[in-house]
Amino acid sequence: MEQFFEHSDLGLGALTFQKGPGTIHCWTGRIADTEILFSIILNTSELQSANLDFIRSVLQNWREYLSKAEHEIQAQIGKSPEKFGLQRAPFPETEIPAEQPQFLFYDETEWGLHFEICTLPVGEPFGLMVEFSGDTPTDVYGLSEADEIEE
Repeated sequence: MEQFFEHSDLGLGALTFQKGPGTIHCWTGRIADTEILFSIILNTSELQSANLDFIRSVLQNWREYLSKAEHEIQAQIGKSPEKFGLQRAPFPETEIPAEQPQFLFYDETEWGLHFEICTLPVGEPFGLMVEFSGDTPTDVYGLSEADEIEE
């Protein structure tokens, strides 16, 4: 069941809460003045247990992190195109094969930037993920073998 509420005291704007399977709890909102979504996914019902200062910092600087993710995608494809189901990097360095980003926050400073749409074989049907540790991208991978979460 989804619940809508505002956490104005947290500086995150309006959030939608959804209880997931098991101990998973998810709060979703939009980055101010954009259509870009973010989610905070925790193994507790206590939203305040998340690293809210870090989350606010990333969201305030979302363009910088989106750029870092795009550069990391290009670098990884250039370095290991076979990991993405390619013979070689098939597009100019100024383009990335992914769109519709969503920021996903987990525990502490581990988080990811999920691109829902990806034209690479490894991105069907669930997209492409760029994992971060703090400010640094640590991995890029397709979600072609991911399973849909059932409630």
